[in-house]
Parts: sequence; structure tokens; C-alpha cells
Amino acid sequence: DLVNDAIGFIEKREKEAKEFEKFRESKMGSRPLSGMHTGFTDIDIITDGLPYGISLVGARPEDGLTDFGLNIANKISRKHKVAYISPDLPAKVLVKRLMSCEATVNIRNMNEGFLSEADFPKLTIAAHRFSFGDNLTFYDKKGINPWEFSEACKYMQKEHGTELVILDRFQGLFPRGESSSGESYYWKAREIAGLMHDLVSESGLALMLLSEVKKKKKGERITTAHLRDFGVFEYDARPI
Repeated sequence: DLVNDAIGFIEKREKEAKEFEKFRESKMGSRPLSGMHTGFTDIDIITDGLPYGISLVGARPEDGLTDFGLNIANKISRKHKVAYISPDLPAKVLVKRLMSCEATVNIRNMNEGFLSEADFPKLTIAAHRFSFGDNLTFYDKKGINPWEFSEACKYMQKEHGTELVILDRFQGLFPRGESSSGESYYWKAREIAGLMHDLVSESGLALMLLSEVKKKKKGERITTAHLRDFGVFEYDARPI
């Protein structure tokens, strides 16, 4: 029964992938994207695929920023080399969250051990995919500074052929305890923005920066003005 469940799950995911591709083509036409396919049709339509250079993603705390970044990494790593760098979360936590998404299994049930019989083949397939695939790399050094981040990106590009680096979160490059407000923070962020700009100019990498914005009123739309607390990335980034 478990084998049949696993086969059924694979067939279902393959069918969903084909249906998604048909939907994408109906929206965008059959021409190839100029950037990397993100797996999110609306984003691909707006950006024509994730471009090389700096992309900035801003979201309020608890809006699922990490899960969004992991989904992007998962989809793009099907065809491109991706590195996911997190100064805050250990790699094992990120992999568990990614497996939960890939297998469509509730992460709380995974953490507490309350898994149904149908969950095991899904997790087995997800684990198999990540154990044999070498397109997605996690880097979770705590306390990494901007210069170490830049050197890590260059190393992964040289040694592994990395094309996309996702940084989760930009604020994690700041020293622990440093305030996210005030003039000193702004100028520090501005200095880091220059370093990132030099990195993509020299390497040709695609760099996606995930950044938290300050909490605003419920329902208020995020604008570039909300991102200016984190440097001048709104000027360097292509899509925001």
C-alpha cells in the first residue's frame, strides 16, 4: 500500500507540474523566460523570470518570508544551482521546512511526530530528491558579516557553479543587538548595499535579498518607502 501511495503521489505531482506549465504558457505564451523560472506565475509575468542582478523581497514579520524564499529556491534549483544563506536559522531547520512544503505535510505534525501512514511515502520521496540533488546548497554560519557573505558567494560560484544566492534575511548581516533604526544603521546598510552591488557586478550572480519591513497598519500596502530603512537597495534592485 505504501508503494502504491508513493507512486500515486509522484503521478499527482507530475500531473500538477504539467498543468502548471500549460497555465503559464496560456498567460505568457510559449516563449522562454529571459530570467529563471520561479514557479510563481504572477512573479514570472511581472519580471519575465528572476533576472541576474539584485532582487529585493520585502515583507512584514510573520508573513512567511522564509517559506517564500525556500519555495523560490526549491523551484529554481530544478534547473539552476542555488545557494540559500541564513545567518539566523540552522540548515536542518530550513531543510525540514522545505521537506514539509515539498511533501505537503504539516510541519507541526513532523515536529511532534504525529504523522499519518500516508505522510511517510511523501516524506520519503521528498528526502530522496534532496539527498540526490546537488543543485541546492544551504549555508548557515551564524554571525556572518557582509564581507564573509560576499566571499562565500564567490567561493560557491567558483566551486559549485552557483547561479542564484538567496540571503535570508538581510538584517542578519548586522551585528547582534544593533538597532534597526537610527542614522548609524542607515549608513551601515548603505555601505552593505554598495558591497552587494559590487558583488553582482563582478560575478554576474543573481542575488535575492529577503528583508523584513517595519510593521504597518493592517491592510496597508508595502511601498519602496518602507524598504529605505534597510539601505538604498530600492535603487540597485531590479525587481522589488
